[in-house]
Amino acid sequence: MKYNNNRTKSTAVMMAVCLSVTALAGCQRSEAVQEKTAIIVEVIKPQTDTITIENSFIGTIEPASEVIVMPKIAGEVTETYFQVGDHVEAGDMLFAIDDTAANITLASATATYESAQAGLITAQAALKAQEANHASVEAGAAETIGKMETTEMELNSSVEKADNAVGASKGGAELSKQSFASAQSMAENIDENLTILKTNKSNAESYYNALTTLRTTYQTIAGSSAATSADLEQLAIQYGVTGFDPITDTTAEKIALKFLDQKSSYNTLSELDAAIATAKSSITSIESSVNSAEGSYDSYITAQVQAAIGMSTSAENVETAEKAKSLAEQYKQDYENYTKAKILAGVNASLAGADASLTSAQSSITTASSSVKSAKANLDSANLQMDHTKIEAPVSGIITAINVTTHNLATNSTQAYVIESADGSKVVFYVAEKSVKSIQYGNEVTFEKEDQIFHGKISFVGNSVDQSTGLFKIEAVISDSEQAPISGTSVTVRTITSKAADVITIPIDAVYYESEKAYIFLAENGVAKKTEVVTGLSNDSVIEVISGIDQNSEVISNWNSQLKDGVLIMTADEVDQNE
Repeated sequence: MKYNNNRTKSTAVMMAVCLSVTALAGCQRSEAVQEKTAIIVEVIKPQTDTITIENSFIGTIEPASEVIVMPKIAGEVTETYFQVGDHVEAGDMLFAIDDTAANITLASATATYESAQAGLITAQAALKAQEANHASVEAGAAETIGKMETTEMELNSSVEKADNAVGASKGGAELSKQSFASAQSMAENIDENLTILKTNKSNAESYYNALTTLRTTYQTIAGSSAATSADLEQLAIQYGVTGFDPITDTTAEKIALKFLDQKSSYNTLSELDAAIATAKSSITSIESSVNSAEGSYDSYITAQVQAAIGMSTSAENVETAEKAKSLAEQYKQDYENYTKAKILAGVNASLAGADASLTSAQSSITTASSSVKSAKANLDSANLQMDHTKIEAPVSGIITAINVTTHNLATNSTQAYVIESADGSKVVFYVAEKSVKSIQYGNEVTFEKEDQIFHGKISFVGNSVDQSTGLFKIEAVISDSEQAPISGTSVTVRTITSKAADVITIPIDAVYYESEKAYIFLAENGVAKKTEVVTGLSNDSVIEVISGIDQNSEVISNWNSQLKDGVLIMTADEVDQNE
């Protein structure tokens, strides 16, 4: 059995083609059976969609707020303004209370406040004078302490200088001894160096003479007139040149070079000349060193004499410096033991007196400030009492009630004026528990009143049951409140009460029910397959499928009286292709 509210049933189309073997030759039996039993279906894929359900309720228009104006003080009403039904702006005067007593209190508080301010000004002037005096005393004390520190530094410096002078004089005496010993030692060293230098000079001169003799012999051989091989061999024998070779030794100059190579470590005349020059330079350098050493020897002899004189003078300087150090230490000790204590006592006495005077002046400021604050508080209170005699509208809106009259007493418990705020209107309605769970703050709301439509948003969702109705209270603010119905009238409220977002949906006509269980038919390999599903939220056209299919399933969407589990099926496209 199939049942579904608001479902449009499609006309069943069945293809019942009875094919006779004699009428259509060549048609096989299997094809005839399939065409005879298959039914035509429509197949769709599930979609992802959001389903919302709206419900209607009856609500009541109420002002966004209602303000009750009550006087802050009790007194006789002297003036009233406006009437019930009048529109007032925030700040408009509503009524006045007799201000005679308030004026007297205000005048007295003003006089007391001005007197307290004058006392504070006097105390402030006295404090400034004491602060200046205290600063002067502190500056003097700082100067005295600073001078004490300077004096101590000078005395310490004198002791230190005297100590340094003692050390310097002792150091001078020691230096004189060292200078004498150094001069004596240097003179002895120079004397020894002179002997060595003179020996080195003699050796250098001998070496130089040997080199010049070698060069003269070279020049003599090279300048020989021998030209024949026999003459050249004789020339080599004459000068002791061995290994004569008639093939290579063809000139006197070559014999001379061979002589130079065998008789010395030099291979060319230029090398020999360089050695002669070096030897001559060495002789000159040694002669200079000898002259310098002889001069230095005389200088160190003189230094020995001067150092001896310095040793005597340094001994006298040490004695004088030690006496000066003892005197400086005595001055320092006297200052620390006597003078310093006396100066500090005077400084502390001056500071103590200045501190006491400043503390007294500060205390006077505290007292005067307290008096000013107290007087200011009384003055503010008096002004406030005066302000309370003039009662103004706290908000803009319509006066709905006036409960005071002139010459009668108003107390701070009197609900003098009632003002319906002009800030806007709201709609109040009540819903059951199953609906309140889906109504959220900010949801869009539509209001209907005598063919007029207004819009708004949910502004309040009650979280507890209203005792008078047994339902949950909901409030919605009307966006276009300027044209909203008047307060107290009823409107039809329509808003979302259920919502399922991003869910799998199929056409509602594709779902069947059996024993309160939902099922659908899927198209699988040309056969209808009955499949149980779990459904959720639905509207007039689609229904949510919670489980049983996925987005790739092929759902049979049209109704057919022969549709059942296992029946052969064909789509319209397949029929067209077969034809």
